[in-house]
Amino acid sequence: MKRHIPLLAICLVCFLFLGCTVSEVSITQGRHLRETGYMVDFRTYSLQLEGVTVQMEARGYEESTLKDAAQLVEADLSALTAVGGAPVQEVEVYLVEETVSGLPQTAAGHVFCTVSDVKDGSYRPALAQAAFSFPKLWQSVGLASYVFDAPVEEAALKSYCEDPETGLILSLFELYFSPVFADGETCLMARQAARSITAYWVEQEGFVAFSCLEDPAEAVASWAEQQNIAAPTLPEGAASVAQLSLDVVQENQMVLKGDGRFIWYLEPMDWSSTASDFYQKLCRYYAGADLLLEEMEAALPRSFAAVKAIAHEEIAVELVSSDTTSLARPADLTIILGAGNTFWHELTHVLTPNPLLLENSWLCEGLATLFAGQVETKYGMIH
Repeated sequence: MKRHIPLLAICLVCFLFLGCTVSEVSITQGRHLRETGYMVDFRTYSLQLEGVTVQMEARGYEESTLKDAAQLVEADLSALTAVGGAPVQEVEVYLVEETVSGLPQTAAGHVFCTVSDVKDGSYRPALAQAAFSFPKLWQSVGLASYVFDAPVEEAALKSYCEDPETGLILSLFELYFSPVFADGETCLMARQAARSITAYWVEQEGFVAFSCLEDPAEAVASWAEQQNIAAPTLPEGAASVAQLSLDVVQENQMVLKGDGRFIWYLEPMDWSSTASDFYQKLCRYYAGADLLLEEMEAALPRSFAAVKAIAHEEIAVELVSSDTTSLARPADLTIILGAGNTFWHELTHVLTPNPLLLENSWLCEGLATLFAGQVETKYGMIH
């Protein structure tokens, strides 16, 4: 004879599970091991909730603080998934005393932030990124702002975006969203632009189309047409810069990478005053690098295959303060770039590591000066 579970018992079990709150979930001990993007090892106390695991660094652990923060994280994730659907991966949030970058960040699909970041909501873009793995930073910023912030004042945004200088935020360059590199007003307007663009794509094209956007120019074009915004023309080289993504590496160093040609290691630079100034410099670096290769191919047809092979390697560029002399290390495919010398001059050194040239520094310098000078004629000396 078949056994039947009484309906009342089923309802009771469902009620018990659905009614389970954060305060009733058991806390376990764990450990975060060093991983790519967050090379720190620490013990944790962990709460596993529906769709998200929240772990707190042991040295700052308080049970009530962990549970309160976990409730906020669970509610925020629920609000994000109400728009975007189920997360594409398991979401894990680490509450630490201080992040590697000093800001909320996502590394290897995990969120690292402080309890204060959770309370004030500044971690939400990182949470959105962890949930949906967007191709670009502006999408996680835009979705978080779309879900949690007040609607944008479109008239003010339109005026800001149509200005030839401030309108460069429509490049959606990732440093515009970083308070380390951009001032408060720039960060705010970049976030509002991302929110407005997100609203257009989610409401008009759907979340799937929005989440698959990789080209910022495509994202902006349709939105600008609908908003009747005359977006400024972006500088030559912008398409290359658009491929760059902001990342954090060991020892608090931030990097821009992703185009396959250069990795930019960023430090505070006294020779680049604003995010827009640096953005325009980067665009000119890329445009000039393309011209440099054209000039070298025309002047060195028999040797250019070797130059081209080096150009296909990823070259590291360490951006430093102006009191540091610029130099090239061809053997390491590395450029140390201060303000005293041009990028293209040092790039020429990296692209021409001929043993004969290296033994004759005057010849090496002469070649670099020749080719870099041709680029500077078009793009100007960058200081």
